[in-house]
Amino acid sequence: MVRSASLLQLIVAACFSMQLMVRPG
Repeated sequence: MVRSASLLQLIVAACFSMQLMVRPG
């Protein structure tokens, strides 16, 4: 379960970072 949570958190962080970069400046 811990691994799954860690993986999910990592994916969410990556998506957030990508969204911020893609976000129009």
